[in-house]
Amino acid sequence: GVARVGSDDSFFSLTNSAIDNVDADDDCAVFRSGASGSRGVLLANLIITNCDTVDDNIIEVRGASNKILNCTFVNNTVGDRGMIRQGTDADHPGSENVFSNNIFVGNSNEGSGDDFFTHRTDLDTQPVTLANNLFFDNFIDTGELGLGAILGENGNVEGDPLFVGPE
Repeated sequence: GVARVGSDDSFFSLTNSAIDNVDADDDCAVFRSGASGSRGVLLANLIITNCDTVDDNIIEVRGASNKILNCTFVNNTVGDRGMIRQGTDADHPGSENVFSNNIFVGNSNEGSGDDFFTHRTDLDTQPVTLANNLFFDNFIDTGELGLGAILGENGNVEGDPLFVGPE
């Protein structure tokens, strides 16, 4: 993967960047935050395209407060599990995770059987906020977004983002 945050009170922030064509045989293709000691991550204003992972997720967050904001995910593929996973549980406790104002186009989790967003624990104790996200032409093996991110709720919508190619 591109980055992995440890469990030693670390914090990771990545903003205003493009990540393209990352292939991973194991773990996450782009990002995985650490365990219970992690203070969390901020991923904002990213373009993540053409990434592929045989196992695990494109992004997995654990530990403290994690935020994925204003990111665009295009043509990424997961072979096992969901596209984005909230991995917080009793062994990796944390606080709220926020996924907001993101665009997901042409992504797939072929053959995994998992929802687009997956989670390890009771959402009442480890809340996840999915708000104002746009989904278009994604292949989700189960047909569900997961984590209660039902289209039409919390500003999560389906529609063509009308991307324009480079000139």
